Amino acid sequence: MKKLALAAMVLAVLAGLTACQKDVTMWSSCQPAADGNPTGTDGTYVLACRNGAWEPIMTVKEWIDIHAGRRVTIAPLPTRPVPTTTTTTSTTSTTMMSTIQTIDLGDAAAAVGDGCGNCAGVMSNVTFGNGRDGRIRMNLADQGGSGDGGYSWVVVAEAFTPLSESEQEECKYPILSFRARATIGGTTYRMDFDGDELGIIGSFDLEGPWDHELGDQPTAYAESITVDWGGASCSVVVDP
Repeated sequence: MKKLALAAMVLAVLAGLTACQKDVTMWSSCQPAADGNPTGTDGTYVLACRNGAWEPIMTVKEWIDIHAGRRVTIAPLPTRPVPTTTTTTSTTSTTMMSTIQTIDLGDAAAAVGDGCGNCAGVMSNVTFGNGRDGRIRMNLADQGGSGDGGYSWVVVAEAFTPLSESEQEECKYPILSFRARATIGGTTYRMDFDGDELGIIGSFDLEGPWDHELGDQPTAYAESITVDWGGASCSVVVDP
């Protein structure tokens, strides 16, 4: 008889839950029932519709015990999960600027022997890729004396920046290639150069006679030059 009485009491208590909303999900959005009842259950907890979400207030067992007149201490309840924040890290790709620059010298020309003995001096003012103004100095000269036909270029790419009234920074840039030609009479000779970062071009033994003493006065034409202004060698120069 005692077991039957206990079963009857449990059924009666559970009957009190029939007015609440069934099979709801804890912390999901909620609305009170049409009759205004703000409670619900997920089968484990009694939930109350608070602030738009189903919030646990006790377990179903605790609810049954309370309504059976037992002294009940409400156990700690589940807390609302903290929303997970996903942080997206963007990667910035940086493209490095090339410091290699090819400069068109526009066929800057000078004649051997024209005010320069057995040489031809050519100079062009330029602006390098780093924004610095400078010049290209080119000198075509007979390195072994007149009559041997051996001529060579000496080429310097340089920029000057004033530091004070008496000092300036002088930077020389590596020369990667140089394109030039020389003409004697009606014949044109290529005088190109690649690969020497010092900018000193070796002697060329040109075909045919080239004898300054016999009146040969070739004209030199500077076409283009490729420099690396990122590899500058700089020093401070004091004006006399």
